[in-house]
Amino acid sequence: MRGNAGSGPRESQFSQGSQDPGLAEALVVWGLVAVVGLSVLLTYSLVDPDGLYNVSHDGLAGGASRLLVFLNFPVALMAIAVLALVTDRLGTRWPSLVALALCLVILVPGVVDQDDLDAQWINILPALGVAIVLALTIVAVRAGGVGGAGSPDGDRVRIVSRPIEPIRAVRQLV
Repeated sequence: MRGNAGSGPRESQFSQGSQDPGLAEALVVWGLVAVVGLSVLLTYSLVDPDGLYNVSHDGLAGGASRLLVFLNFPVALMAIAVLALVTDRLGTRWPSLVALALCLVILVPGVVDQDDLDAQWINILPALGVAIVLALTIVAVRAGGVGGAGSPDGDRVRIVSRPIEPIRAVRQLV
């Protein structure tokens, strides 16, 4: 008779570190958002709006306007995914619910209009939700470190050995 599929030598070999969710991926997401956000700000500040997609403002005001809309879509959706990790780590409920509600404002029709990507006052709400998620991420990292359930070495071994596992399973059946 076989044991549980999740028990065995792999369990002790790869389950190293904290059981808290890891925030390394969340930090990578925030880093990418920062790089793309800076690119949006610079591009829309320096390029004439006639050469850009559905914007009408130029200069720094135009760049800041487009950056605000970028923080609404797609960043608010990414922030919701990060919020799940951070909430699990911190156990905070009220700040997370407020951030979630603010990020979900992008679902209201007209908040982000593909035909007019200039910022509106309503775009401040999802951007504020994104800012709260970023702040919660920083608090979570400061409170418990980057953390994670596995180690990078264990991940490399698992990736290399994964193609071998089905072969072992077939041999055990024979």
